[in-house]
Amino acid sequence: NELPSHRVVLLLYLNKDVFDDEKSGKETRTSALVKKATDLGIQLVLMHEQDPEKGACPFNDFFQLTPSNLLNKPYNIYNTLAIPLHASLEHRRVSLRCILRSMGSSTPKNQVALSKFAKSVRKRIMGVRDSDGELGGVWKDLKTR
Repeated sequence: NELPSHRVVLLLYLNKDVFDDEKSGKETRTSALVKKATDLGIQLVLMHEQDPEKGACPFNDFFQLTPSNLLNKPYNIYNTLAIPLHASLEHRRVSLRCILRSMGSSTPKNQVALSKFAKSVRKRIMGVRDSDGELGGVWKDLKTR
């Protein structure tokens, strides 16, 4: 049972149906897969669906949906930060890049795309100015902190 020499991760897609196969009261596919991966030392990468049309639910709901043995030692699956998978196309692309990065991707293409996105956000923020040329509202409050 040796792991391959390259990086291996388990990508767990969190939506309201992630542990649906557990409703029978016995351990089945999803929890068995998570347990086996964790037992083998495979890193979990969690992505949390945000689109209601794709089964989004509040993160706190996962503490009721998840089998209790995965919530406690030695698994503690939610000790890993879940990356939100946003609904809007622009934000979803960034989410997917963040997921790829957490899985070990560091290609220049990803870096360039993330950098361009950050630059566009900065431009939008700087475009929120009042008539005196000052940052308005929330942005003014953030600037003074």
